[in-house]
Amino acid sequence: MADNLLEKASILLTPTAYNDGSMLSVKPENGDGDFTFSRGSAATRVNAQGLVENVQILSSELVTNGDFAIDSDWNKGTGWSIANGKAVANTTGNFVNLYQNSVFVVGKTYKTTFTIVDYTQGKVRLTEGGVNVSGYQNAVGTYTTYFTASQTALYMQGSESFIGSIDNVSVKEITDDTDLPRIDYTDGCGSWLLEPQSTNLITYSEDISDSSWLKTSSGTASIPAITSNYSISPDGTLNASRVVFDLNGGTTSSDFSQLQHNISSTIGLSYTSSVYMKSNNDSTYNLTFIPVSGSTNIVEVTPQWKRFDLSAVLSSSNMRIRTRGSESSGDVTDISIWGAQIEQQSYATSYIPTNGAIATRLADVANNSGNSTLINSTEGVLYVEIAALADDGTNRIFGLSNNSNFSESIILRYSSLSNRISAQVRKSGSYEFTINYDSTDVTAFSKIAFKYKQNDFALWVNGIEVGVASSGDVISGLDTLGFSWVGGNIFYGKAKALAVYKEALTDAQLQSLTTI
Repeated sequence: MADNLLEKASILLTPTAYNDGSMLSVKPENGDGDFTFSRGSAATRVNAQGLVENVQILSSELVTNGDFAIDSDWNKGTGWSIANGKAVANTTGNFVNLYQNSVFVVGKTYKTTFTIVDYTQGKVRLTEGGVNVSGYQNAVGTYTTYFTASQTALYMQGSESFIGSIDNVSVKEITDDTDLPRIDYTDGCGSWLLEPQSTNLITYSEDISDSSWLKTSSGTASIPAITSNYSISPDGTLNASRVVFDLNGGTTSSDFSQLQHNISSTIGLSYTSSVYMKSNNDSTYNLTFIPVSGSTNIVEVTPQWKRFDLSAVLSSSNMRIRTRGSESSGDVTDISIWGAQIEQQSYATSYIPTNGAIATRLADVANNSGNSTLINSTEGVLYVEIAALADDGTNRIFGLSNNSNFSESIILRYSSLSNRISAQVRKSGSYEFTINYDSTDVTAFSKIAFKYKQNDFALWVNGIEVGVASSGDVISGLDTLGFSWVGGNIFYGKAKALAVYKEALTDAQLQSLTTI
């Protein structure tokens, strides 16, 4: 019955992938009036396969014969050859190139990928006309880079007498990655993800071997041993780092093996540290994860990837991952690490990759859907299935308005009070009434419906009528559905469905619509 009710909505918006699956949006299934969406920066999501990926629209493949299926299309320097579906290098010296001309256009942005399938010695990198793109690599693995072109030629460049082979060289232009909405599957079901601006303060979020990650030890323990590109990471490529912590029999608090990353920060503000970790074998390890707060937290690392996140008010300026004799469950801990992040937020947001500098994801903004033919100011129902990003003491508002100064509006909000959901009617610039419902957890998805009609208003949550108002005037001029409010209080959260009805539903219909 609920599905049939949704189909009867004058506006029904649910997360929908279209085109080639890379363009993600929310499309009205009844009526018209797309949301105006903007972000202004790249962003990631968890896709339907459970992989972390950038949300972007890519061009068709710009490399010819990038899979080396035939021996053609590439200019081969001394020592390079093409055979058996790969490019084989047996080079001497430095800067020995396998290349194609006129691949890039100066000023455009690209995603490049290549795979080292065999490795003996030396190193190799992807460059544009000799200008570094990927950095030198010297291990089997898949390497992906995003950059803006300043040259036109594509070089696969061997140095230090590179001996090995490569495959699957790919270049695609990024035609849009800054203003695309995100359908995120972190919770297993697709939902539209709207997040505030945030910055990853860790400069190398994936390369744990970089010197910005301090490797230390004390007592009998050894310095952590790092192997780059050891395992398949949550983005589906071979780029996660192996980290082996060895206490060498140490059992006291003075025996520890530790990774540490320092940040530039402000004492007293809230920060959140997050990182993906998994065991490299069938073992489960107790590992110490210390966020920027300096407090000690024991986490359980299993053979499955998990994102660990901890939030606290800052009392020190580094994140630490360690084993210690007095804290750990074993002598040797063998894990993979990927996707480290520290952000000045009270909760973890989606992963922001970095490679040599901090990076910022700008805020998602979605507004201005609907029109006066789809929204009845006299009566109706505003329905959503949503979850907050955090119970963080902020007002997060969305609703129907007259698209001027919200003087006339039907509002649903997450209140500044803990775990509170509120429904409000605003007329002639003043609130007529508020219906409050105290949830157990606003970060869990709820089905919420707000019925409005002359002297007949009701708030339904998860199949239950949680509040009513038996007096109140109808309002006029409703023509816009939006996720923001005049002066701020932008809604940040997750949305699985959003619907507007042009008539008030019965109690039986509202119960059916909102039942989990």
